[in-house]
Amino acid sequence: MSRFGRWLSPGVRFDEGAAEWRCARCGYACRQHAAGPCSECGADLDPATRRGLRSSLPAPLMRAAMRAPGLPMLAGALAAAAVWAWARSVPTGDFGWELVAAAALVLLAGVYLLRMLWAGFASNRYGRLGDCARQRGWWAVPVASIAAVAVALSPLPLHAGFWVRRGELDALAALWTAGDLDGLRARSDAVRAGRGMRVMFDADGRPLAPLDLGSGMLRPLVRPGAESEWRGFAVEIPESGFIFETGGYIYLPNLPVDTTPANGGFSPLGGGWWQGIVWRD
Repeated sequence: MSRFGRWLSPGVRFDEGAAEWRCARCGYACRQHAAGPCSECGADLDPATRRGLRSSLPAPLMRAAMRAPGLPMLAGALAAAAVWAWARSVPTGDFGWELVAAAALVLLAGVYLLRMLWAGFASNRYGRLGDCARQRGWWAVPVASIAAVAVALSPLPLHAGFWVRRGELDALAALWTAGDLDGLRARSDAVRAGRGMRVMFDADGRPLAPLDLGSGMLRPLVRPGAESEWRGFAVEIPESGFIFETGGYIYLPNLPVDTTPANGGFSPLGGGWWQGIVWRD
């Protein structure tokens, strides 16, 4: 076990020299007890063969039960939180992987509670409840896990994912701004192969206008005479979203950052880029 692992869950130590044999039925200390019935309960005892006796020290399984959660559980919780953060690094998230991560964390929480109950029973039986509870793993593992999940559920993964894809997205924006549709289509194919995202085109092969996303659900939100603010294009993340919803990036360089569409779920990311739902019916 590593030094950090021992720091988390050192276990409960027992003085091997203080071991004594007791009646397995009533717990009576059988010091120099001859073969025959127990003085307290009458159980048949034989010190020579240890029949009917148990040691005052816990068995290996009971000692293991008193050990606090350590590196394996901490690593599992951090890995699940990392998967959750990765799933939330794309607009609207990846529901499938979010569900897997959440299920793994719920399972680990259940294992933690069962271990805590079993450790409490085992340590209390041998009068070492306080020593067991003082192990750092009982608080360090849940605190670190909760902190990791809090980071995964924050806006940080979304912005980190945008930062990773920013170079490719800005290259697409430059081609769109220059009106190079052939270059935009070629770049979209390359980006789809490398980054798993693609520019959304209409039936005529032109970039799909943001106001046409979701059968034009955003058009009622446009202020009169402000249609030019919504001029741009959308980049879809095919594996994101939930069932019929697909997330992506929307390039709206003229839309004020304080604009908050009531139904689009958009939010600004910077550099004219927004994130939100980009599905098409």
